[in-house]
Amino acid sequence: MTSDQDEILAHGSDAKFQQEVDAFRREAAPGLGKLNRDVCASQYQHAKQRYADFIKYYYYRRAIQERKVREGHLPPQVEREVVERAETAMNDYDACVEALDGLRAELERSGVLPILDPRMPALCKAARGSSEYERILNEYRQMGLQQPEIDLYINRMLRSEFNPFGVDSSAKTFRESIDFARSTGRQLRKNLAEIQQYGLPHIEGGCSGSAGVGVGSLGGAIIVGFFITISF
Repeated sequence: MTSDQDEILAHGSDAKFQQEVDAFRREAAPGLGKLNRDVCASQYQHAKQRYADFIKYYYYRRAIQERKVREGHLPPQVEREVVERAETAMNDYDACVEALDGLRAELERSGVLPILDPRMPALCKAARGSSEYERILNEYRQMGLQQPEIDLYINRMLRSEFNPFGVDSSAKTFRESIDFARSTGRQLRKNLAEIQQYGLPHIEGGCSGSAGVGVGSLGGAIIVGFFITISF
């Protein structure tokens, strides 16, 4: 844990986190009463599953690209496997974005989202110093995200003043983060077309950049589901 993270933890507590959650519940009470909780839970779980599948591809592709850089080429069967995995990962990514958009639509319909959006930084800041912090981290670990990436995204969130949507973009709201994820998806499709035509690039980061941004942008958006489910 970095000194910055230690400093943030020193300012938080379970009581402070509960105060923030309770304040959100009070302000959002009319909308929470209209919220279809089954829809929210279903979309959140689906988003997490497809995100986990995309993360598996991210680490697989990174390892294979490192191998290609090291060895200079890949056997034809491995290149074919890369294409197949990339195609499946693109479907996983798109499905995760759509599930998150389904969650957004329900939050907007109920009137919860306009209240949640501006409260996200305060909720994230309070969570960092509470016992819920480890629970949140474990959610991401269970989805397959490894500690170096977790640390990277935490530090980026700290630099964006606890805005989880701004990990890899200038997004300030849940909708904006989904729009950014969609634009990243378009770049991932271009990367996929290049892999289909030319194979995995030798340049380390040649297509890992967009995949890494995808991991970050989706991860920042998914945390909305956590705060919604604990507010039920």
